[in-house]
Amino acid sequence: MTAQLGAFEQGVTRVSEAARGPRVYQTYWGYVVTEGDRAQSRGKAFERVGKVLGLGCVMAAAGLWLLPGALTGPDIVVMKLALTVGLMMAGAVLIWSAKAGFNDEMQVDLVRKELRVGQRNISGDYRLSAQVGFADIGSVFLMRSKKRGEPARLFLRIGNSDQALEVATGRADFLEPLRERLARDITKAARDELRLREVRRGPQEVLDAEAV
Repeated sequence: MTAQLGAFEQGVTRVSEAARGPRVYQTYWGYVVTEGDRAQSRGKAFERVGKVLGLGCVMAAAGLWLLPGALTGPDIVVMKLALTVGLMMAGAVLIWSAKAGFNDEMQVDLVRKELRVGQRNISGDYRLSAQVGFADIGSVFLMRSKKRGEPARLFLRIGNSDQALEVATGRADFLEPLRERLARDITKAARDELRLREVRRGPQEVLDAEAV
């Protein structure tokens, strides 16, 4: 599963990497679409490695000043300061990126009529990266690859524009039920919203007619 905004032609993911496709979990407010077990394990491994490398950079920066026999000449101090700042910044970026998580997750909220895309880390924390209302989604599009060995890709078109949110990759036969479910839920939500607007507008139209 991926979660990125762009044109339909962007990005290629091999079937072997995409595995069988995303997994869907039911919730009281809708459902959650996540990556498969293999992809999630890879994301957790990236997170652990990022944290270790980040911590290593921070410790290396501290070691420049704390280790016995460290040089303290004027020129050396300037170089050590520059190197310390660089290591500290690199460590902070690595730790922050890893803490955010690498496992993409899409939440389809049928109560709020919105779709949320973000990343979940090992601790279970969820970082929101994109939020789209059902009313802003023009269509659900499944692009099947013409090349053998490449997966299909599931998109949500934003309005009538050429921009789309890529939400999943995998085998077409695994993505098709998800496409149908998303299309059905989004269409139903749009119809319910239209009916609600008509009900709310009805009494006002009667009052306007009486005033005339």
